[in-house]
Amino acid sequence: MDRKVADNIKTIISNKGLKHSWVAQQMDLSKDQLSFIFQGRKRITCELIMRFCEVLKVEPNDLLYESYAKRVRPLNKCIAGGADDGKIIHCESDANIL
Repeated sequence: MDRKVADNIKTIISNKGLKHSWVAQQMDLSKDQLSFIFQGRKRITCELIMRFCEVLKVEPNDLLYESYAKRVRPLNKCIAGGADDGKIIHCESDANIL
């Protein structure tokens, strides 16, 4: 279970373009502690999961269930709305969200 959660966390960090050092700092962890989590050398507690959710702005299910990378695909193309409203009206992806 910890391996799956760690893999989902790494994928989310990568998809959001965040640095491990920034995530560690936001979570009040050292870079080594974060590395130990990813290597399976530090257990992922419920408290850590909730802290990751706050920092990464995701839901617990994004960390806990199946592969985040398989469920959420990066969007390839978004078309902005008209009249300078800045709203996105259409997005396309290589695959559907599972």
